[in-house]
Amino acid sequence: MTRTSYLTFALLIYSFTSQAQYAPKTLKVDINNNAIVDLFKPITNSLEMTIDNIKYTISFEKLGFEWLSDLSFTNNVLTIGGYMEGTGGYTYTYKFRNNKTTNKIELIGYDTFYKWPTGNINKSFNAITGQYEVIVEQYNENTEEMETTKHEGKFEMKKIVLTTIKNSELDQLNTIGKQYEPE
Repeated sequence: MTRTSYLTFALLIYSFTSQAQYAPKTLKVDINNNAIVDLFKPITNSLEMTIDNIKYTISFEKLGFEWLSDLSFTNNVLTIGGYMEGTGGYTYTYKFRNNKTTNKIELIGYDTFYKWPTGNINKSFNAITGQYEVIVEQYNENTEEMETTKHEGKFEMKKIVLTTIKNSELDQLNTIGKQYEPE
């Protein structure tokens, strides 16, 4: 085996094993506390969910990302996070919890982060209170320093349910704090 072939082979092995180490695994939880194990399984470009023995699938594209980076369940909160690659960096994180009154898995939080060459924006939305926070960091050419601005407000919208999530609901989420994004 030539040195180039060996190095190429070693790089491929490293790439595949490092990706496999960080890929979220199937999550087995009882999201709605009814003694039925629910499954959340990443598949190619989608998340397959079996909740109360009913199957659902939601594409990563619908959630706004290409790659799943976080699939976890802590303190009765399901976190689904992902990112997109490109000239900027985009991350999206959704937090869902079972509403005991309606017995539906509802969005309780949404965070997004976008980075471009001269700055970044971080948006956080609490769907329970309707409060949002937007933090913008932008390079100022005149002062040659990064400047940070923080904006807070309230945003009203109807409840978003994981199993029936619609593109229009996600589009509405993306309008939160839009007025603070640099042009």
